[in-house]
Amino acid sequence: KIPYLLAEEKRLDGWDMYPFGFNPNVNPKLGKEVWATIKDINRISDNLSSAIKYKFGDYDRIAIVAHSLGGLVAQRAILNLDETNRSRISHLLLMGTPNNGITNDAVKKLWKNKISELIQDQPYISNLRTDWANTFKASYPFELKVVASTKDDYVSKDSNLDPFDKKHWVTISGDHFSMVKTETKDNDAFHLILETLTNNNFFNQFTDEEEVNLLLGEYDSVIRKLEPHLDDLDERGLEKLIHALEGVGRSDDAIKILKTHEIAQNDSDMLRNLGDIYKRKYLSDSKASDGQSAFDCYNKAYKIAKKNNEIEDAYLSAINLAFLNLMLEEDIQDMQKFAKRALKAAAKYPLENVWNLATIAEANLYLGKLKKTKKYYKKAAKNAGVRDKIAIYSNAYTAYVMLTKAEDPNDKFVKFLTSEFLD
Repeated sequence: KIPYLLAEEKRLDGWDMYPFGFNPNVNPKLGKEVWATIKDINRISDNLSSAIKYKFGDYDRIAIVAHSLGGLVAQRAILNLDETNRSRISHLLLMGTPNNGITNDAVKKLWKNKISELIQDQPYISNLRTDWANTFKASYPFELKVVASTKDDYVSKDSNLDPFDKKHWVTISGDHFSMVKTETKDNDAFHLILETLTNNNFFNQFTDEEEVNLLLGEYDSVIRKLEPHLDDLDERGLEKLIHALEGVGRSDDAIKILKTHEIAQNDSDMLRNLGDIYKRKYLSDSKASDGQSAFDCYNKAYKIAKKNNEIEDAYLSAINLAFLNLMLEEDIQDMQKFAKRALKAAAKYPLENVWNLATIAEANLYLGKLKKTKKYYKKAAKNAGVRDKIAIYSNAYTAYVMLTKAEDPNDKFVKFLTSEFLD
């Protein structure tokens, strides 16, 4: 019943689900036993890889949850894919899978005529493990979870887990069958699948799960398209790639690119992007070094923007310097100094866009003008996308709490921010 429970889960809005499995009627003489033959596994692997390429060709992200021999099917199907289609796999969960072959002596004796090719060290298993190791070399372009149950009488822990690094191991309660069969959501496997597919720290505050899940699919598509051509990207392409990398949790890769890419050197816009990443890391981990790195990036970006008369970069850098003066030093004087600079530059900008409006709102927050603050935040929220809403909310909420020490969720301004940017 797990697929039905997942289908009811609001956090998975934006995901479609399709069953894909063994049909005992295809080869009736096998009956409805636990184990299939190599012929079945190869046939279904081919069907799955074809479905990924063609039937599901319009999907940017594909997550595979596989149980028992389905895990062998999934691995072989992934190996059958070309690199372009393989890169569309976002998650792989292997649950109770004999990844290193059948090793349980009682099981081997009972089903020997049907599973001889699935016994450990037989060619099928050896080839699968060799092909997998050669293809991925322990580094995966998708999130991998290898799941064992506490009381599996069919698949040994060694066969299930040992072919993979320990960081991918998960153990849940149940036996070989009950680990994936439940009537309620009070089940380890259900929660493991749900948390794996929805665990994205960048978007975890936003409440429209469908919009978030679709956006993550777009990010995966951007990365597949742009990352292989990193050295040839123009500034717009580089910025799209940086946003996508951070969106899927690859902030360190984004930082490395911004520090080394030729276009990003001494460019106020790229320096701001680097500052944004460091600032979000600082807000997440409270490490002063990340906060200082963000401040240094914004400060350099502001000076370059002022020198080159780049108005937008000037006010966006200035408002972040106001924020960090508050957060790092609680320096109200410098906070307001940069808020006034941001406000002055934003007023000169000829276009009224989301971040122009958000800057005016945030500057007024630092200057104690809440009525104007709410007016401009309302206007900004009307046209802001998910990513922008989260960033605007994060700055506004954090700054407001720091200034007023008001952490009450029923505070009127806090409720205003939540309703405008998160609901």
